[in-house]
Amino acid sequence: MITLIPHEQRHPVDLLHPQHPVDLLHPQEQQQRPVRVRRVWASNVDLEFSIIAQVLPRFPMVSFDTEFPRCTVLPQKPHYLLSADERYAFLKANVEQSKLTQLGLTLFDADGNLPGVGEAFIWEFNFCDFDVRRDLFDYNSDGIDFRMLFLKGIDPCRFAECCHRAGLLRHCPCCPTAAEWIAFSSEYDFGYLVKASSLDQRLPETLQEFLLQVAYLFGNFLDVKNLMRHCDGLFGGLEKVARTMGITREVGYPHEAGSDSLLTARVFLEMKKLCFDDEETDMARYRNAIWGFRV
Repeated sequence: MITLIPHEQRHPVDLLHPQHPVDLLHPQEQQQRPVRVRRVWASNVDLEFSIIAQVLPRFPMVSFDTEFPRCTVLPQKPHYLLSADERYAFLKANVEQSKLTQLGLTLFDADGNLPGVGEAFIWEFNFCDFDVRRDLFDYNSDGIDFRMLFLKGIDPCRFAECCHRAGLLRHCPCCPTAAEWIAFSSEYDFGYLVKASSLDQRLPETLQEFLLQVAYLFGNFLDVKNLMRHCDGLFGGLEKVARTMGITREVGYPHEAGSDSLLTARVFLEMKKLCFDDEETDMARYRNAIWGFRV
């Protein structure tokens, strides 16, 4: 006989990982559940990563989005006229002199199901590194409590360590990772995570070294912006692409990291269904390529 623990008495891991098959929901029911953003600070980061480590094998696809100050180092000519090495030079300069404020993670499976029983969960991590008194920035600060970030946020280096322990990032090239990373126009997303993973908080000197470091840490990844090349009639940013495809936000607002990570997952899954008949063959050329640097 199985005794079910009342919902309010369950440990957070139990709420994400059903105790018995009777708790499992059909895919259609899973996608109709309300979504809750689990907001992560320094005080609960270890607990939340323990949950992520437990559910990752079952939900191995990881879409992510970062929020950070707008670029303050800008080129003197249009972006499309820059070489890949020139674009990387501006990426490196902006990432090194500014700070990450939020990162959103959505874990899902091939059918788009999210972890959670009763309600689905995604994550939004808040970082302490940004200081408005010290750092250069050009930021629309609506809805952002910089004081709360500074006082209660997570150190980015600690976040990177937790990612390694949870199995999201690799320790060495021969170590497998359960995760397949999904992002939209991912150069700055990967840039800030590579920076967090480095001892001196700097990016590699050259584009080639940066691409090798991304491959070393993340293993397999897809940039949805690259996949758009395979789909007629899709252009613009994440919000515009989602509207074109008839996808609405399930939670939150634009430029909230958790909400954008979930929208990225939904756009990716719909794009895969509509535009890629032979997923393995058609997607092969886009794998492990960062928008603007290769393909």
